[in-house]
Amino acid sequence: MFQNEKWPGTNYDAIEQFAQPKPFWQQNLDMRGRAGNTSFFASGNAIDQGGAIQFLDGFQRQSARLNVDHARGDWTFGLNTYFARDKKDGFDQEDGGGAFFRLTRAPPIANLEQRDSRGRLFIRPNLQGGGSQNYNPLYYLENQRNLTNTNRFIGGALAQWHPVNWADLYFNFSYDGANVVAQLFRDKGFRGTTGPEATLNRGFLRKQTEQQQQYNASSNLVLRKTMFGDLNTRATFRYLYEDANYDYRR
Repeated sequence: MFQNEKWPGTNYDAIEQFAQPKPFWQQNLDMRGRAGNTSFFASGNAIDQGGAIQFLDGFQRQSARLNVDHARGDWTFGLNTYFARDKKDGFDQEDGGGAFFRLTRAPPIANLEQRDSRGRLFIRPNLQGGGSQNYNPLYYLENQRNLTNTNRFIGGALAQWHPVNWADLYFNFSYDGANVVAQLFRDKGFRGTTGPEATLNRGFLRKQTEQQQQYNASSNLVLRKTMFGDLNTRATFRYLYEDANYDYRR
């Protein structure tokens, strides 16, 4: 009996085996300039956050921005654009996902990194813990690829007309669109702990897309008038249009 003594066998630190801190790096490049009545700002950014979980690549994003302003006579124009694309894996493990939950059930006697004669991680590192929920979290992270790719574009255009000192006319258009593609892949022979294919899995592939688009356009007419010497009046006329589209396919 070893209930009141130290376990005579080898103890393993499940957290240390589960975690594998990776480097973080970020690069930025920006420039601004002016030529006559035109000014601009351009920037680029790249970020790689490898995370701290073994077999996961973390989060990567590349983005670019371009803003241009131009004045011509009574008109002023502005253009703002932003584009970003990112990739991440293991998003299904967020908010207490499967791997993190199974990690809490790993006893010190279980070696999560132990492999069989074919170099595969054991789906059950602890044979004393039965049930469908007590599987090796590292096995799923190594053999299940869950990737999400997102492209997002944000753009806006503005025009202002100032024909006289008592009137201004504004035009505005904005767009925000995102496209998300998520893929889940398990190769043939993937092992599980549930169902009739617990020892021989035929593989699994799922792909789903999600698209979101929002538009809005507006125009404002502002009139100002001073009467009787010290009475300032102001009138504003506005028109606004908005639309949103959402599409999900699986």
